Amino acid sequence: MPRASRNQISGLRDDALIIRTVSPAVEGAANRSVTLLLADVLDLPRGRLRLVHGVRARLKRFHIDLSVGEVIPRLERALALQG
Repeated sequence: MPRASRNQISGLRDDALIIRTVSPAVEGAANRSVTLLLADVLDLPRGRLRLVHGVRARLKRFHIDLSVGEVIPRLERALALQG
């Protein structure tokens, strides 16, 4: 969700993360912001995340260079901090 008041993961909907970003959906700015937020939340270098589907769509799919066993606890921790 571009043009939010702050960058944050704000929950889950239909097995997808709801991510809000202050950046507008112009020239890839929102995609870059989402990538940086995910890298920060997952404690990964930006190069270990790649947007693989949805460059121009609201629903996006990322390849994350971590095992599921590592991703899930990190995302749960981020969601708990937001809630």
